[in-house]
Amino acid sequence: TPPQQIIDTMRSCGAWVTLAHPAWSLMHHQDALDLIGYDALEIYSTISDTYAGRGCSAGYADVLASAGRPVLLTCVDDSHFHDRDALRAFVMVSAPALGRGPILEGLRQGRFYASNGPLISAIRMGGGVVEVECPQPMARIRFMSNAQWSARRVVEGPVRSAQYTLMPQESWLRIECEDECGRVAWSPFLPIDACRGESR
Repeated sequence: TPPQQIIDTMRSCGAWVTLAHPAWSLMHHQDALDLIGYDALEIYSTISDTYAGRGCSAGYADVLASAGRPVLLTCVDDSHFHDRDALRAFVMVSAPALGRGPILEGLRQGRFYASNGPLISAIRMGGGVVEVECPQPMARIRFMSNAQWSARRVVEGPVRSAQYTLMPQESWLRIECEDECGRVAWSPFLPIDACRGESR
């Protein structure tokens, strides 16, 4: 069955569709661009990292965003063996209550971040400046965007917060908070037009 047909069928049934572990699958970037209708991309998969060394799919997320298609970013264990591949990845959802309905609504609205360890306390935006805070010290915080190079992109730690001033050429931005063990929290793509006070 063609992948697009599977996505379309799942969406017609009301499913929330994630493009799973594209790095582990060695998916071509163009394949990710050609498929439409999926809700999120799995930026990290524990089992793909633990047993294949291809757990992080951040490059796919950035290629999609650079093509004008920023997607929601998930992080899951995809646990098969329930040993080294279990209980190491999650999404932190902002929801008014526990339960399938509120959590699914939080996912659909993008009120979550992905992590395989670290936590994010807050992200604040305004006046062209983005600030992130974490409850624990981070080894480094990265502000990832479509700018090919920025001397301010990586803030070395230990730090619990960091700021980044947007550059005019940047059309998307997301944040990576990495702890001393190499575990990462990935923010969603941020509404930088609103941060600049722009409207489209």
